[in-house]
Amino acid sequence: MDDDGNWFATWGADGAAVAKNYGSEGLGIGISVRDAWSFANGFRNAVVTNHVLGVGRENIDDEAFQQGQFAGDLATVAMAAAETYGGVILTEAGIGGTIASGGTLSVVTAPAAALGVAITVEGTTTAGVALGNVAIHFAHGKKSQSTGRLKGAKKTKHDKGVRRDKQKYNDKKRKKDDWNQNRNKRK
Repeated sequence: MDDDGNWFATWGADGAAVAKNYGSEGLGIGISVRDAWSFANGFRNAVVTNHVLGVGRENIDDEAFQQGQFAGDLATVAMAAAETYGGVILTEAGIGGTIASGGTLSVVTAPAAALGVAITVEGTTTAGVALGNVAIHFAHGKKSQSTGRLKGAKKTKHDKGVRRDKQKYNDKKRKKDDWNQNRNKRK
């Protein structure tokens, strides 16, 4: 502990201490401990909620948390793809085993095929939820900081940018009119 009673550590390539209350100096690798923890919580939240149809997904206004959710959504897509593939293989093995044995092994192979179908459905559903969240992340990432609209969207007269452009035009026109009036007076 330092003199103020705050915990610190000397992690990182430069051996710098973690800033007071784990601030911006962080681990000496460009991120703070708080941001790393927030990223991990976002990752966990995304992976867990993608498996339960998005129930309980948190919407926290923290960049590290949102980046963690995005990483968790991408990881969930990969996990769900592997799960779906495994379910398809299990289903094929169950059906193939039943057919190959002439039905004598159906006590074992039929439940295996049913389990394979259930795993495939769960994996496909989870992938769909995760891909939907990835699409939302991309849509939010393309929003303009000034207007909150998607970039490339048509501006309306209510957008600040349009008013600013009109004001600039009016200022230029006023200067030009003033210059012309002064020129006419000189003649």
